[in-house]
Amino acid sequence: MDFRYALRALGRNPGYAAIVILILAVGIGANTAMFSIVDGVLLRALPFHEPEQLYAVQEVIPKFANIAPDFPANALHFQEWRKRWTAAGQIALIDGRTFNLTSVGEPERVNAARISANLFPLLGVQPQIGRGFLEEEDAEGRDQAVLVSDSLWRRRFHADPAVLGRKIILNDKPYEVIGVMPAGLKLPRVSQLQSMHINDQDPEIWKPFAAAKNDLHLMGNFNFGCIVRMKKRMTASGALDELNGIEADIIRDFPEKTELRAKMSRVSNMLPLAGEGNNNLLIVEGVNVPLLERPLVDMRSVNGDYFHAMGIPLRSGRVFQGSDRLHGVAIVAESTARRVWPEENPIGKRVQFPGEGEPMMEVIGVAGDVRGNGLQKVPEQVLYIPYWLRGERATSLVIRTGMDPKSIAVAVRGELRKLDPELPVPQFRTMQDIVSASVAERKFQLSLVLVFAGIALVLACLGIFGVVSYTVAQRGLRRGICGGWWFGRG
Repeated sequence: MDFRYALRALGRNPGYAAIVILILAVGIGANTAMFSIVDGVLLRALPFHEPEQLYAVQEVIPKFANIAPDFPANALHFQEWRKRWTAAGQIALIDGRTFNLTSVGEPERVNAARISANLFPLLGVQPQIGRGFLEEEDAEGRDQAVLVSDSLWRRRFHADPAVLGRKIILNDKPYEVIGVMPAGLKLPRVSQLQSMHINDQDPEIWKPFAAAKNDLHLMGNFNFGCIVRMKKRMTASGALDELNGIEADIIRDFPEKTELRAKMSRVSNMLPLAGEGNNNLLIVEGVNVPLLERPLVDMRSVNGDYFHAMGIPLRSGRVFQGSDRLHGVAIVAESTARRVWPEENPIGKRVQFPGEGEPMMEVIGVAGDVRGNGLQKVPEQVLYIPYWLRGERATSLVIRTGMDPKSIAVAVRGELRKLDPELPVPQFRTMQDIVSASVAERKFQLSLVLVFAGIALVLACLGIFGVVSYTVAQRGLRRGICGGWWFGRG
């Protein structure tokens, strides 16, 4: 009865009824879309066993708080955590890498990761075929085993189960494929386990971490993501207190008085961050300060033509030349020069990186500042060194052309093939593509805000229109009733 009455009432005011239905439809649809986005990005639990017990571990150095609130994990500290941290059920390291994959069709640069042998058991993930890593394979010299993703298995091996036991060449070294991970697997990346900006992608190959000697420094190489599964009935605060006690023991024997703490945060569906370079402490000749108070710079290996190709102005001095191979040289960014040598001319000053055998480098030029970590961030402190000083395996080729950049990609790829047929050549990207990718996350966020603001405006306009039209209709009806009553009396 009430339903029929409601239908008759709506039928008497079809315009008002249409507005009400439209408002409900838009409102319900907008709320559903908003919840779906928030649920997919923030609320939905990770697809791992008991995800509420998973935490990311970072390290905090108060003296560097002005540079970063926290740092990735140190591999030497991690080894102590694994021995002594009783609150941790399992703990693992992750290190993003890239490998040149050869011997399997066309050479290809693939995203990869070094991981502790227990990472997949920690997450409760098993290979769909084959086996996982053994603990004894997580040691230098015994780490020639790899797991491959389902996408790589299908793309390069045609989903052939006989891939198990097959040898592949990664960075000119043979590795045995021991397993294939499940389709759609999304593991936490290093960039999602700490706050520093690291440009890493979802890996398609995993190998044992196998910490090498150059990974193990007491107060250096804060480069690795760390994930821990807490024991049941252990609280995060109690686990963190125990870990900070271990950190205090680690730093006790450090020659310089400093403080080292840990930080824990839940592993969640976090959006990836932008990229950052290779940070290192800088020793300045004639400036005697404690190690942890030395400037931290972003080191970049380039050649002399890099600055012209990238349009980076040279403020003073000169660029690298072939004759510089006989001695160490460097170029500093403007912000670096102001930070390290305030009110002084940096040309002719000498700097050095910590470590045995590191050469002393003379500053021969000052270059303009660049924004390497995002357009919204201040330019970082950069030190450029000649590419021949360090044997970087992963390099980028920068080309400036007056033609359409994409039109010369085939020719450049062909020339590189002539030099080395086994060299993987990744996809060419223009600077416009790189800039667009760097602001893609912010554009997505602003687009969402704009869409929902537009929906709210439409709902408000419809609501106001509906109320006004209903009020006008009611006043017209009231006038008709009053008029009929008056003329009835007469």
